[in-house]
Parts: sequence; structure tokens; C-alpha cells
Amino acid sequence: MRRLSDGSVTRVREHFRGTPSPAAMVGAGGAALVVLIIVGLIFLWPNSPDPQPALSAQRTAAPPTYRAGVDPRLATSLREVRRSAGVSLEDAAARSGVPRSRITRFESGSALPDARELDALCRTYDLTPEVRNELMDLQWNAANRG
Repeated sequence: MRRLSDGSVTRVREHFRGTPSPAAMVGAGGAALVVLIIVGLIFLWPNSPDPQPALSAQRTAAPPTYRAGVDPRLATSLREVRRSAGVSLEDAAARSGVPRSRITRFESGSALPDARELDALCRTYDLTPEVRNELMDLQWNAANRG
């Protein structure tokens, strides 16, 4: 019992005085543990929707789909020589006279360049004679396979 300043008497429970009892400490610790588990599940749950996709989830170029008769080595080589020459698709189209959409189709393997188009692209990329001959051989073999 405790007497208040106004003279009234009130009952004070024992666990409010001094240190809490062991049972009260376990109950508070258990509640804190439950809260930590819930917070951990919310932030670390693997299937939770991510508001901002990771860099690896951003849009990447689709793998090329090759048309029957088009050698995938030719498409890959055309893309690699253009990139190594540091020429964008727009610049290649403007400098070679081959439409940008055609160059994209050559590099994706959905179309086969004719000799004139391939020669214009080789001149645009300033290729060595060895690389130019290799590309011409790939184009000739693909064109005459059928």
C-alpha cells in the first residue's frame, strides 16, 4: 500500500517496484524476439515484391533468333566488328547507305546481307582484308547453302 499526496491510499503491485521479476523479463524478451522475427520476415522474405528491380532484372537484349540458312557466326561477327569499331547502328546506317533496320536484322540473324551490303558495312567499319574475307566467305557459304 502506498499513500498518495492527497491522502488517499492505493495498492502498488510488487513488479512495478525496483527490478522486474524473472517472469516479466522473459515475457518482454519473448515479445521483442517475436517483433524481430516479424520484421526480419517482412524485409528478408525471398518472394516479397521488390519495388525497384535489381540491375540484373532490367531489360536486356533478347538472344538472337537465326533464320534458316543464316549462319549465326556471320550475325555474331557483324555485331562484334561494329561494336569493336565503335560505330553505332545509326552511324553505320548513315555511312554505309544500308538502312538501320537491315543492319539490325543482319546482326540478329533474321536476314542475310547481300555482297553489296556486306561490302559497304566492311568499308564503314574499316576492317582488315583478313576479317573482310572471312565475313565474305561466311556470307557466300550461307547464300549458296540452299
